[in-house]
Amino acid sequence: EENLKKIKQVIKRGRNYNGEYPTLSNVIVFDGKNDWKEALNFLGEIYKGFRKENRKRNYELGVLGMPIVYRNGKKAVPYKNPKEKLSERFSSPVIFKVVKSQNLYFPVVVVLNSKIDYIKLEGTKEEPKKANFDIIEKFLGKLKSEGGEVIDYGQL
Repeated sequence: EENLKKIKQVIKRGRNYNGEYPTLSNVIVFDGKNDWKEALNFLGEIYKGFRKENRKRNYELGVLGMPIVYRNGKKAVPYKNPKEKLSERFSSPVIFKVVKSQNLYFPVVVVLNSKIDYIKLEGTKEEPKKANFDIIEKFLGKLKSEGGEVIDYGQL
């Protein structure tokens, strides 16, 4: 908790992130595991299951990181506006971490606020679609249902 308070002094907050750099949104901490592999696998299984449950939501999943390359070779990439590509990549605002404390390894997920405006499936005639960050809130709900303690930046 002391370290999180120090982070709050340094890192700005904002759900409606609009700047050049990401900001801190949430930290989710789970019960400790016996080794780092168990902790990392625990997070990986939750994430894998979430993506599988939401695989039909192509454009929404893009806010969890791009490019997303599909079996047909098409890929989803970020756009600044409907006509201008931002880049080939978009880093995930969801960071998985394992923190060792004493003899336990704690699975931790850090969620940053970040922003892209549009996502386009390249190689198609489809227009870019507005990016929807609601899927991150849905993922936070999934983490909470798996026993994670969600610490909102505003709670610090």
